[in-house]
Amino acid sequence: MSEITEAEAANALPNWRVVDGGLEVDLKAKDFKAGFAFLTQLADLAEAQQHHPDFDVRYNRIHLRVSSHDVGAITDRDVKFATAADALIDAAGLERS
Repeated sequence: MSEITEAEAANALPNWRVVDGGLEVDLKAKDFKAGFAFLTQLADLAEAQQHHPDFDVRYNRIHLRVSSHDVGAITDRDVKFATAADALIDAAGLERS
């Protein structure tokens, strides 16, 4: 695992924001059930990568944050997770807001 700069993270992930040493994205699902189905897939991804994001759900809105707490900086592990999450976001048809 290696640290990357905020500029490198922003370039690699144009749909995500760099906030306080982490990567964040806000999403909108069709409804609660669709959002929860996405989160179930996200949980499988997190387990497979052994890297677990923070998320907040409000009906069909999801706030997702990934960071390397143990390092205190953005790492290639965060970018790898966010890139894979982007594929799930697109497959689920979620809107980025």
